[in-house]
Amino acid sequence: MKRPASVFGFTALITVTAVILFSEAAAYVIFAAAGILCAVFGFLRRSRLFKTFLTICIAVCVSFLSYKASYCLKYKPDTKFDGLTCTLTGTAADFPHTSGDYTALKLENCSANGTELNGGVMFYGKELPDIRPGDTVTVKKATLSCADEADTFFMHALSKNEYFSVFGGSVSSENGKRSGPVYDILSLRHIVSNRLRLSLSSNAYPVADALITGNQTSFTSGFSRQLRVAGASHIFAVSGMHLSVWTLVLFSLFGAIFGSRRITGIFGIVFVLFFIVFTGKSPSVVRAGIMLVTVFAGSLLRKPPDALNSLGLASAICIIANPFLAGNVSFLLSTSATAAVIVSVNLSVSDKLRINVLIFKNIVTAIANTLIASAVVTVFTIPVSAFFFGSTSLLSGISSLLCTLPAEGIMISGALGTALFGANSLCGLSFYICEKLCGLISALIQKLSDLDFFLLPLNAEATAVLCTVMCAAACAAAFFASKKKTAVVSAVSLCLSAALTVTLISQAFLTPQTSVFIAGGKNGDILISENHGKSTVVLGMSGGYSASTAIKSEMMTDGRINADLLILPKGIRNRQKLVSAYAPREILYADGSSTLCPTDSAVRNAEFALSASTTLKYTNTDGFLGCLLKTADKSVAFIFSGKKHALPDEYLNADIAVFRYGIPENAENMQAKKILLSTYTDGNGIIMSADTNGIKITAWGGN
Repeated sequence: MKRPASVFGFTALITVTAVILFSEAAAYVIFAAAGILCAVFGFLRRSRLFKTFLTICIAVCVSFLSYKASYCLKYKPDTKFDGLTCTLTGTAADFPHTSGDYTALKLENCSANGTELNGGVMFYGKELPDIRPGDTVTVKKATLSCADEADTFFMHALSKNEYFSVFGGSVSSENGKRSGPVYDILSLRHIVSNRLRLSLSSNAYPVADALITGNQTSFTSGFSRQLRVAGASHIFAVSGMHLSVWTLVLFSLFGAIFGSRRITGIFGIVFVLFFIVFTGKSPSVVRAGIMLVTVFAGSLLRKPPDALNSLGLASAICIIANPFLAGNVSFLLSTSATAAVIVSVNLSVSDKLRINVLIFKNIVTAIANTLIASAVVTVFTIPVSAFFFGSTSLLSGISSLLCTLPAEGIMISGALGTALFGANSLCGLSFYICEKLCGLISALIQKLSDLDFFLLPLNAEATAVLCTVMCAAACAAAFFASKKKTAVVSAVSLCLSAALTVTLISQAFLTPQTSVFIAGGKNGDILISENHGKSTVVLGMSGGYSASTAIKSEMMTDGRINADLLILPKGIRNRQKLVSAYAPREILYADGSSTLCPTDSAVRNAEFALSASTTLKYTNTDGFLGCLLKTADKSVAFIFSGKKHALPDEYLNADIAVFRYGIPENAENMQAKKILLSTYTDGNGIIMSADTNGIKITAWGGN
């Protein structure tokens, strides 16, 4: 068998992914099918195929057992801590990271009221003492919240060891063992980040910090949305591209100094391990690091590298060590994109161009190959994008072409500036170049994000058309690929067609549903969305950081970048923050007191069609303020005025009523299921999920 590591690794990844998406029965089906084929080819004495399917059987068993052990032993029992108010004690895993009004701190080895917790805790607070990795942190009056198993990103949270989250509480700390290699590397990362913060403007710092240290917590919500629309998120997610830049520089440096490939390979392995810890051990950089380590190890053993085998080995190690990575967005996108790049190598156009001038031929070849590779990457990542985000950007190739070189320049100039910090002339020149390149890449991303019509929603209709075209192309490629050098293209094309077909089926059977997400607290914003029509309405109530973060996270889960409509009831102070957070296409003001956007309008009563069967009515009459959402068979009333203002008859007939300030007298006896935003109490059996971010009503929909 030529590539045993690739067969084992991809089988392990596919097995755990199938178990997460469907059920444990998927692993049994894969094992049974591989076992039958293994027995058949063993009986027929086809040794190569027998070994291949035997490897698949072993990979299924190992990966499934690893998943069961990790899930059942580590996380399942700890649901009993959900909602518990306690004294939380843990060890800081990193330096605190400030984002907006909140500071995030990762805690490990935690206990609640003396009982050990399985799984890490993400703490969010406004003011934290001087905390460093290894310090013992105590949070009093901490209310734990478990990750929601029904959430699309549940496995993503488990893979990052962030099963619990805590907002607020009184924090104290004790100095721990502030020494060791990991602590020294994290301290160096903190120093580099602080030097970048001191030397660059507030607009340039988040860009440089993300590219050099891998820290994206300083990104504004607007910039994150621009990255999604422009298809440039991969440029700022530290992975193979960033690691390759540094290894190329250091490989050349060490090669010139030592003149020995073995010594250079040893230094390369050490640097890769250092870089993984320095950038926060994200799944994408761990995967890229393992691949590079295998390449360096191969050079030490004088064996030629095999990209597909290295990718399979990296996937196998990652999945066996942490099976939840099969549900981690960055790991899946990184792995599928790397496989696409490997396949696209066989699609080079260098031999097909008839250009006599060599320099022009090289330029055109580089541009064409970049665009081809980006197109293949987009196709390979469609299943992941469809499942997690519901959309994909068709601008990723252009973004890679325009932004990769400036990003590499930022990395080198920023690192040089921090290394020479305090040396006046050269340090200043490095940071000046870094500042200008950050401005350039930000401007490019902003211009590309204006082309939001290239953000392709992967709803049932769009996915059906796209999958049909891609399946036809994949089958054609497999049919015409008769030479051995294109066998990889043929095999992956067939696998791709199967993956796209699964995506098509899952999207086609998506039940039409209207969902309501209420961010925490009585001043929390409210999101109303249609899963088929992609209509998105936000009722802006606060503009606070935690509320807007929860709403935007919910929007991004369904592939929504901007709100279609933002409704601002009267008396809302943070209007500018709300507009900046949700970037709506249209704004509706209750009193017409602000003109922040050319598409805004001020009306007292209006009705909007979210889809063919869903309408939203806004009412502002005689002191009463509210919205009435009607689907095909249900209605939900949102009442923003107080107890003194009676509900109109139409609102009294709603099936569910959400009150912001209290229940008016004429609504006491209404038959609706009632929710008070300040308490989230519900004695009427409403089916909903609740966590620290808010509540989501799921009891009603198109079915």
